Amino acid sequence: MNQWETKISAEEPSSSQPAAIENPTPSVQSVDLRIWATTGIDIALSCLERVQPTLIRTAELFRDDQMRANAFLFHCIEGLERFIEAMAITKTAVPLDLQKIPTDVGTLAGTERELMQILKDMLALQEAKRYEDLADKVEYELITNIHVWVKTLKKIA
Repeated sequence: MNQWETKISAEEPSSSQPAAIENPTPSVQSVDLRIWATTGIDIALSCLERVQPTLIRTAELFRDDQMRANAFLFHCIEGLERFIEAMAITKTAVPLDLQKIPTDVGTLAGTERELMQILKDMLALQEAKRYEDLADKVEYELITNIHVWVKTLKKIA
């Protein structure tokens, strides 16, 4: 199992909370959760907005220069991990029920499940060295999914 696969398989929405949030001391918990309650959505949005241009470039590179594309993809995955972690903490701090938050295509919970599936599919395509399909997955599915997140989170914020 490579490093990327380990990260994706470990990124279940409910289990991606850092230890500091899962088992904080009472005073740290209340302070941390208040901070995340007021800034969590903005932090998550910031993570997505930073990763979007790199995803577009990654899709382009997978069509031309797979070695450079893999390096870009690694950075994108790191940015998406930060986003997933920020959302997990924010869901705890606010609390947010993603099942009740509508998007243009369903609910935010559905968008979250779709994101996890897209990431798993991308891993399979990368391992199979199906770079053209991977470029399509990034360009047409991942970027679209992120657009739904950004639009919805901006409404919430």
